[in-house]
Amino acid sequence: MQHKSFLWLLPLVGALALVWGVMTAMPVAAQPATTLGGMVTGRVTSPDGFPLPPGTRVKLFETGGDTLVGQAVPDLNTGTFSLGPVPNGLYVIKAVPPAVSGLTQSLPHPLPIHNAPVDVGDLALTRPQVLGTVYAPDGSTPAGAAVTVFLPDGHPFQTTEALTGTFALGGLPAGTYGIQAYPLGNQPYFRSVPQTFTVSGTLTQSISITLRTADLWGVTQDPLGNPVAGARVVVADRSGHALTSLSRADGFWTLGGLPAGSYYLTALPPRTQGSLLSPVPVSVTLPTASNP
Repeated sequence: MQHKSFLWLLPLVGALALVWGVMTAMPVAAQPATTLGGMVTGRVTSPDGFPLPPGTRVKLFETGGDTLVGQAVPDLNTGTFSLGPVPNGLYVIKAVPPAVSGLTQSLPHPLPIHNAPVDVGDLALTRPQVLGTVYAPDGSTPAGAAVTVFLPDGHPFQTTEALTGTFALGGLPAGTYGIQAYPLGNQPYFRSVPQTFTVSGTLTQSISITLRTADLWGVTQDPLGNPVAGARVVVADRSGHALTSLSRADGFWTLGGLPAGSYYLTALPPRTQGSLLSPVPVSVTLPTASNP
């Protein structure tokens, strides 16, 4: 049985003003100047030659994750690009084509920056190594989703959108990866069960991913009925074991994979909206488990 819930986040205007008053009264220590490391240059190439597909981007990520630090638009006729200045640090840089191009992103290029410009050379767009389809819980209807590839240690390595259910992955070094799909849209779907696949050689393989049916779903709103994005919706059983989901831009969220039983449901407001408080936890009961 599915449950739809509206979670209202409550205002806390008085406490916000009090905290601001204390903070402004405290002395502020001088901060050392930040040294910018330098510019990053290079060239994007394509197996189809030039011009590059319109919409191609060069993206700079934090090492060990998929947090975007910066991006640049290469010249479509020559592939050259310039990005920065970039602060000192260790990054990963990739060339990423638009999904409709039929190409996939380049192999990741480690990028250390330390007080000097860096030329990364060529970032070569690739042919797909994996072609796949994301299905709705019925197992036959394609469904829009974001597909994320994970390293063996669990860190996200690559994410692509399958807006119509189909997706292509490339730029993957040989090895074994995890893969999971996260639903887009406002259907009561929940993320897929994690799967693994192995890349070796140039063989293109096919992967099918099926989303799960959500056990709980709803919308987070403020007291005026406006959607709250980035709220952390938490469901916990009587023993304190919890599962969380982040609300999207329209406030929509889903939770699934829950055994039958009684739970408490609440939402934590995003840090950027400190004037909101969590609602009183709601008690819900799932009579049957819809997902493994």
